[in-house]
Amino acid sequence: MGLLYGIAILNILDGGFTSLGLYAGVIEEQNPLMKALWTTHPLYFAGVKLGLSLLLILIGHRMTKAILKKWRLLYLSVLLLYSSVLGMHLFWIHHFI
Repeated sequence: MGLLYGIAILNILDGGFTSLGLYAGVIEEQNPLMKALWTTHPLYFAGVKLGLSLLLILIGHRMTKAILKKWRLLYLSVLLLYSSVLGMHLFWIHHFI
C-alpha cells in the first residue's frame, strides 16, 4: 500500500509544481489531456490530479495483499517515472530561482 501512497503523493506534487510552472510561464504541459484541462480551466487540471490520487488510494485499500504484491513491479515503475518527473520540476525550479 505504501507504493500507492507514494504514487498518489508524487502525483499531487507534480500537479502543484506543474501549476506553478505553468502560471509562471516557465514550462509547458506535455500531456495532451492535462494540457486541455489546464487551458479549459486550471481548477479542472487540479481536480483531476487530486481525484486520480484519491481514487488510487481508494482502489488500493480495496485490493488484497496478494494483488498488491502481484503488481508491485508496475507500482515501482510508476514511482520511478514520477520521481523522474519531480526531478525535472526541481531542475526548472532551481534554474528559475
